[in-house]
Formats: sequence, C-alpha cells, structure tokens
Amino acid sequence: MRLFFIRVIILIGLLSSVAHFSYGGQTITFFVSGYFGPPNSAPVISNVISAGSSGNIGIIYDLSDMESDPCSIEIEYYYEGIWRSATAVGVTANVSPGIGLTLEWNSVADLPDINGGFVSLRMRAYDGLMWGDWAVVDNVFVINTYVIFQVSYLNVFDPHINNTGAVVWRGDLYENTIHIASDIYLFNTVTTIQLTDFNYFASSPQINGNGMIIWSASDGADGGHSTGTDTEIYLYNGQTVARLTDNNYDDVTPAINNNDVVVWSGSDGSDFEIFKYNGSSTVQLTNNSTDDIDPQINDSGTVVWVGFDGSDYEIFKYNGSSTVQLTDNSLPDNDGRINNSGDIVWSGFDGSDWEIYLYRNSITTQLTDNSIDDVEPQISDSGTIVWAGGSSSSKDIYYYDGVSIIQVASTLANDSQPQINSTDTIVWSGGDSSIANIYIFDGTTLTSLTNDQYLNITPQINDKSHIVWNRWNGTYWEIMLAYPRIAQSIELLSINRISNFISLTWTMDPPYAPFTLYWSPDFTGWNSVNGSALDNIYVNSDGTKTWVDTGADPDMSGQAPEDIEQRMYKITVP
Repeated sequence: MRLFFIRVIILIGLLSSVAHFSYGGQTITFFVSGYFGPPNSAPVISNVISAGSSGNIGIIYDLSDMESDPCSIEIEYYYEGIWRSATAVGVTANVSPGIGLTLEWNSVADLPDINGGFVSLRMRAYDGLMWGDWAVVDNVFVINTYVIFQVSYLNVFDPHINNTGAVVWRGDLYENTIHIASDIYLFNTVTTIQLTDFNYFASSPQINGNGMIIWSASDGADGGHSTGTDTEIYLYNGQTVARLTDNNYDDVTPAINNNDVVVWSGSDGSDFEIFKYNGSSTVQLTNNSTDDIDPQINDSGTVVWVGFDGSDYEIFKYNGSSTVQLTDNSLPDNDGRINNSGDIVWSGFDGSDWEIYLYRNSITTQLTDNSIDDVEPQISDSGTIVWAGGSSSSKDIYYYDGVSIIQVASTLANDSQPQINSTDTIVWSGGDSSIANIYIFDGTTLTSLTNDQYLNITPQINDKSHIVWNRWNGTYWEIMLAYPRIAQSIELLSINRISNFISLTWTMDPPYAPFTLYWSPDFTGWNSVNGSALDNIYVNSDGTKTWVDTGADPDMSGQAPEDIEQRMYKITVP
C-alpha cells in the first residue's frame, strides 16, 4: 500500500492558500482560493454630515472597524444623474477608526460653475480585505459662482459693507442673560478691529467708501457699564473716534455719504429734528414742533427724510440751501430714499394699500396702482427702483427699469428687505420668521445664494456685488459674506524706502483673497514672510494694502541696514 504524504501551508490572512502534496517523490503544488484565518468584518462609515456650501465643503463622519484596521476612504458625488469620483482634501489613506473624523470635498475642482444646486455625497471605506457599504448624505447645497465665508459670530448684528469690501457691525455683550453693552467692529478685509470699548449701547453702524464709520451710542462712562441717559453720534475717521454730538437728548439713525458728510435725527427736547455735519460744523436743517426722522443723504449733499405735518408723515428734501416738501396729503408716506442723481422714491398709502412713488426732475409719478402693499423701496444710481409687493405674509420682489415694472421673484417664500447696487444687481431675503434665504438677481440670472434651514436676513450689497447678511444658525447670530468667484488678481502699486524700511502697497481683487509675501536677500531665491513680520500689514481707507519691511522676520534680522536696497519682493495669490 502506498502512503500519501501531504504537506499543507496556509498563509493566514491572505485571499489564497498554497498546498503542497508529495507523491512518489514528486511534489504537486496548487492554490486554494478563499480567505483562511480569523473572520473579518467590513468597515462602517456612519453619521456623515456636510458643512458649508461653497469651495471646500467640510465632511464630518465616524469610522468603525471590528478589527481596528486602518482604512482607505473613497468619496463620490452624484450630480445630473451620475455618480462621479470626488476630489478629496485631507487624509484618505491609513485612516484609523474614530468618531468625528474630518475630510473636505473640493467642490470647485469638480463643479466649478454650479450656481446653486443640490448634490448627494457618498463615502465608503476599505480595510485591505473588504469594502464597507456606502454611507450617503443627500441634498447638499452647492454654489461655486460665489465664495461664502463667516466674518464673525455670536451676538452680532446690523452688518454694512462699503465698496472696498470692508464690513462694520454691532456686537452685543452679555453677562449671563443680561445685555450690558454693544460695541462697533470693523472687518477691513484682512482682520477684525474692535473700534469701541465703551461698554455703551452702540447701534446703526454705516461705513462709506473712504472707510469713515458712523454710529449712534449711549454716552455712558468709559470703562463701566452704560450709565448714559441718551444717545450721541460718533465718527471713526480711520484712526480715532470722534464724538459729533454732546447733549442731553437722543441722537439716532445716522447716515454718511462718500464725501464724509453725516446726517442724523436728533431730539431737541420736544421732538426730533434733522442735523447735518459737514466735516467741521453741525447745521440744524429743521426746526419745528413735529418729528423729522429717517434721514438719507446722497453724495451731492441732498438730504431726504420723513416728517410729521401734524396729521401724517410726509416726504421732505433739503437741496443744500432750502427745504422742499415733496408730498402734501392726508395719508402717510415713508421710506424716502435718494440716489446720486437726486431721484427720490418712497412708499405712500393711497387709502387702501401702499404704492410706490418716484420724484424725478421735479415731477412726482405714481409707479404702482394695485390692490397689494408695495413697500421697502430702494433706488440705484441708474434710477432702477426695487421694492417688495404683496401681503404681510407673502411678498414678491419687483423692479422698475425706467420703462416697465418687472416681477423678479415669484416663490412660496415671503420676499423682503430688497437692496440694489449701482450695477442694478438686486439682493433680498426670502422666507419666514424661522427659515429665510438670500437671493440675488443680476438682471438675467436668479441665484439662491443660500439654501439651508437657517434664518438669513438683512442683506447689504456693494457695487462689486459683495454681499453681507445676518444669519441665525440655531445657536447664535453670524455675519456672513459672499463675493463672486472670479480670477484673483494683484497689482503692486508702489515700493518706497523710508529710512531703513521698505514700504509696499498693492491692490487685490477680490480683496479677501489669501496672499503670500516673499522677499529675496540676494536675488538667488525667494523666502516667504512669516511670523510677527505680518503684523505690519495695514489696510488703507481705499482698500489697498500696505506692508512695511521692518526686519521683524527672523530671516531678515541678519541683514545689515544697507542691504535693504538689495532686496526684492513679490506678492502672490493662489
């Protein structure tokens, strides 16, 4: 009888095993397919959450694996009926299981032209032996025609933006649940500066094209909680804060034009009057026994306001030398707004509902005549007028282009708070008291800038279509900013030597783009400027940026003063 000697070698953990059989002095080798070894469980991705809607969209997820194997991560997006490989930013190989892991999807690389649309994302993991199931998150809103980011958060309100992209707002301070102060903050496109530390109650900030900022605040004692009994008008000139009023009555609702002329409504002890500050002195424009409120001023210095005539509110204007009453009827008129051509628009009650009126070339024209309320008018420098029309719970946006009235939005949302810039781009908030989103119309395309479950309100827009607004995210208020995604450009305007220092000034578009400064000591290579040297970057009132080379960078400190003339500089944007 022949004996068979069998030798089997099993390699644990592989997908195939090798077996050797000896018979009659010969060895027969063959492979046994399959996994031999301890049981393996597929990795699991769960609790996937997306964060953001523009650019690099954050992804938070949990990864588990019974054997604690490091895993590779695969991510795809679903758009227009097709699953596609997504461009991931972050660690996707040798990822250890854990909770709250993060990754980013570079949505610009994959969907550069998406103008507000919904996609799905899915992720799965591979532990070297098995793929896990896909974990899917649906309805991810993506917009890449605009860049969106958070400027500030917590208790922040009343954002206002100028044409250089600088933003001001009011920030509230609380002790427990008690509101003890409000201060004014400035985001100069690079950093945030707190302009006041009065512990006063500041409100109604506005910033003009020169970087001058105006607001109203109580006149309490410095260094303590507000103790004032009235509010005053304050002006920031780019360096210091000046107090324009000092009396025992309330001064409120200031406005400023691009020639640094300020108007406001101030009490004289019995009623509110209109005041104007021209940079050196204050002039009282009204002096009567009834309230004059809500002043607006254009760059020519023409002022429009709402004044009570003893029975109802009317529209008045001051042309630089005299006051003209534009309306004189028995029904209220309000929301007077003026452009730089001197055209004035307002909303007036006709006995049954509110209508829109235009004063142009000394002639008043009733633009609307319908059975709905037409309110919140705004007017651009080209003369285009925008407003919200409808009922108290369902309004749409309309505009008048000089020839006809056009309905911009017709949605189930309640559209309100329209604003318009000099290029006739319109922005507004649409929704209700709990959920509202920001919309933009450029004359051709309607864009939903946000589409979330938050409260997005009070949008403001500058002439470059940079937009700021207030957002309640369910926990706190935020200041959000969006600007069109364009090719970033940079231009060096000047380079000057001041003693042993070098001063560089440049301009950027968009102004919020990240940039890197480089210097070369000997023309042989470039070194990036880092650390405390970047503390010497200043944003000028016209939006240009200046950096002074003081030698604060450690790599620069070894340079002799005379070597500064040998340096070369460059500034780059991504």
